[in-house]
Amino acid sequence: MTHPALLELEALVPSLYGSDESNRERASRRRDQLLADLRHAISTSSAPPETPMKFGTSGWRGLLASDFTMGNVACVTQALVDTVLDPTRHAALGVRDNDDVRRRGAVLAHDTRVMGPEFVETAARILLAHEIPVVVLGMATTPEVSAAIAETNAAFSINFTPSHNPFSYHGYKFNPADGGPATKELTQPVTARAQALLLGTRAVRKLDDAAFARAKSQSPLYRHMDPVELYRAALARKLPYFDLGKLIERMNGSDVELYIDNGFGATRGKYERLLAGVARSKLHVVNGGEDYLFGGKSREPSVENFRVLQEAMRESKARLVVGFMNDGDGDRFVGGGREAVLVMNRFGPLVVRYLSQARGVRGDVTRSVMTSHMAEAALARYLPGGRLHETAVGFQFMKDFIAGSINSWEESDGMSPKGWSRDKDGLLAALLLVDMVLHYDKPPEALVDEMEAELGTFFFERRKIAGNKQGEALGAALAARFGSIKAGDTLTLGGRARRVARVITLDGFKIVFDDGAWFGVRASGTEPVCRPYVEVSAPPGAPQSQRDAAERDQAAIMDWLSNELRAVTA
Repeated sequence: MTHPALLELEALVPSLYGSDESNRERASRRRDQLLADLRHAISTSSAPPETPMKFGTSGWRGLLASDFTMGNVACVTQALVDTVLDPTRHAALGVRDNDDVRRRGAVLAHDTRVMGPEFVETAARILLAHEIPVVVLGMATTPEVSAAIAETNAAFSINFTPSHNPFSYHGYKFNPADGGPATKELTQPVTARAQALLLGTRAVRKLDDAAFARAKSQSPLYRHMDPVELYRAALARKLPYFDLGKLIERMNGSDVELYIDNGFGATRGKYERLLAGVARSKLHVVNGGEDYLFGGKSREPSVENFRVLQEAMRESKARLVVGFMNDGDGDRFVGGGREAVLVMNRFGPLVVRYLSQARGVRGDVTRSVMTSHMAEAALARYLPGGRLHETAVGFQFMKDFIAGSINSWEESDGMSPKGWSRDKDGLLAALLLVDMVLHYDKPPEALVDEMEAELGTFFFERRKIAGNKQGEALGAALAARFGSIKAGDTLTLGGRARRVARVITLDGFKIVFDDGAWFGVRASGTEPVCRPYVEVSAPPGAPQSQRDAAERDQAAIMDWLSNELRAVTA
């Protein structure tokens, strides 16, 4: 059940962000009262999560006060400590033994949501009670956390963020020593132990106020470090093909302007610091203040949200204009120019093109299963002899391939290039976009046009279908509808018969036809929601009539698939 304060905050949004100033003042006062009530509930509740705690593709997420409370965070952190100090889990964590865990310690961080610093303190008290030292980053992005693990040689990290979820949520990300998301070898025992604590004794060992104050005064045990400086050091150490200093010089010598949408998230102030030395007139930042309600809007990187940024970009007189936005913890990215929008399905291949052709980087290509097949086209054109690695959805499944891949990405706007982190990085994606625009001296629109002339045009769409089924029931319903489809079958979709070439069940069901078109379905692990995916492409040099036909075909398949899923999930 959603806490009443969250429901009232949601209802206040029109007044808070409307044009009536007197109404807005009253709403602001009530907002502050509700946030205080919410903080109190989060701090004092002793109830277990109303939604069973579990790690999804990117950590544990839950509703504030109903699921995510100080007491519940303490239990999950105790469960995590019990797991990392279990010798049978050391190989998965990436450490030798418990002495290694205690020598290397943990990195702690939070995003811009309510109670982030308090959650970090709760985790620190528990880790220090078990003689695990901590490096506290404060407000930091997920990419900065991964860089901090590498630069401090930490054993693991805890980052309090639910990424792009609405303001009513909070989250708990756990990354092992390799800097990437924890795999099931770690998340399953943490979940099992946490459930025992949450529903049982709730026994947690943590430092009291006096002991915590003493530990904080001992620098080897409790250190504050600057996430931007650690990130900058990692860039210089790990990426020979990217020079931040030279990028700054080239920006100052070019007629270029950047439009940056922080979305009130953890990238706040980070680009200004990373690009220190760039003339401030070249940086235009929006949504960079503090607002726990995120301006009353979804701040997920998306085509729709990016179009708002484009309106400002079109007013610029600069010859080269680059825009980008990140999600709440900065690991996802959408960018582009005055007209072009570069979601990851297009940007991932563009990075392959740039790094292979302009920087001489070689390697494979890795993408998640529901991601555009433009990846294959890029591999064939720019990296002949390279291999494609197709994985389940989630960077924890991509980790083994990142080191050998020129770029690794998923359609939900996360990527990591060769030599970098085993987690996705929206900061580096943005910097690489600026780097390639300046290298080619062409706007994003021209780069996209050139790439599509070489690879073809790919019409891809993902939707979100809400229903009444969730979890195992939803998975069973999808299996009943799509599980019997096999290679060689003929399906009639949108009035056209297609022969099935392959069926892929890495994550949900993906049906690939012999003409290259495909559709996929997968269930959410945390909501009564499933996602349909459809892609149809036209080859390089195809006339406009053929591209138009492919786009219509894609839309017809998506309409058919969405109707099927509405029936399945009802």
